[in-house]
Amino acid sequence: MSRCSWHSEVERFFDGETVAADAVETHLRQCPQCAAYCEQARQLREGVGQLVQREQISDMQFPAFMEGIRESITPPPARRHGGLWAALSLSTAALLIAIAAFFLFQGGPEPVRATEVEFVSTELEGATVHWYGDEGGITTVEINLAEDDIL
Repeated sequence: MSRCSWHSEVERFFDGETVAADAVETHLRQCPQCAAYCEQARQLREGVGQLVQREQISDMQFPAFMEGIRESITPPPARRHGGLWAALSLSTAALLIAIAAFFLFQGGPEPVRATEVEFVSTELEGATVHWYGDEGGITTVEINLAEDDIL
């Protein structure tokens, strides 16, 4: 639906800002679209007017009223996290990071190595066990079975 060319002039008339009030009134009698628009605007203004509650503020209440407005307009100041607790928290965090880095870069514990074989045995009948170690620290254990015992 297109607007009438008088739409903006009807708005000014409704707000009491037009200089050609007689011409707009004549147009409203002839244009049902502008007349309906003006009626909707009037109903909207009346509905809003019923919702508005007007209260008077006494001189004693005015400073508190203005302070409430200032508080709702300006954000509260940011809290400073200074002092002993902030320094303690920062120190604790730095200590935890240092400990974690130490264990991370240390590589962990050394693997357990058996450097010396003290005793070898087997429960297999007819098996012989031999062992020997080399200069590099590697120990070899050899188990020999009789030929007829192998399945």
